[in-house]
Amino acid sequence: MNIARPPGGFNVIVSERVRQYIESECADLPRLAAHWRDVLGLAKITILRDGEQIKGKGPPRFIFIADGRPEYGLPTIKIVCDIFGEDMTVGAALVYREADYGYE
Repeated sequence: MNIARPPGGFNVIVSERVRQYIESECADLPRLAAHWRDVLGLAKITILRDGEQIKGKGPPRFIFIADGRPEYGLPTIKIVCDIFGEDMTVGAALVYREADYGYE
């Protein structure tokens, strides 16, 4: 199946579960809210090129990883998105905290 990005990028839809998760993470990571908006803005343009497609039934699904800079308070964020028409639906997200990197 060929997928084409619409001009200006996909329409971003974030599931309520992901929205609540990100809001809860923002309580401990003050720069996360702006970083999250930037990651979504980047993903809506580059997910077809920089994301990794997950094979399976249903709409095309991609994993997109935005590398962070934990030393500056910017965590790595991993999102899983379904692409359907002009919409990119974020169904799952994971924020890697500094402790998740394995160094102290």
